Amino acid sequence: DEADADAHRGLGHLYLKRQKFTKAIACFLKALHFKEDVDSHNALGSIYLNKGHSDKSLEHFLAARKLGPGYASIHYNLGILYRERGELVESEASLQQVLEIDP
Repeated sequence: DEADADAHRGLGHLYLKRQKFTKAIACFLKALHFKEDVDSHNALGSIYLNKGHSDKSLEHFLAARKLGPGYASIHYNLGILYRERGELVESEASLQQVLEIDP
């Protein structure tokens, strides 16, 4: 149910702010169990990127982009991830997308 998803997502952001990443991950995953959403996928992608789990990060950023292709922050995060993975063509394309969305 959407209220449960919102509650778990909100709690995930609280844990993220307090740098309790394991708890934040669990909350965002639980939110996704109730309802797919851009914010939870983007947050998970960022957490996994910061923890060095680029495959999991990519999975969540791509899911976020599929749900919300007009969000510049998702394309920016993908650009950073691709750069860190050495995928420079993809990085440039994602960062160019940011400029197209938010000039």
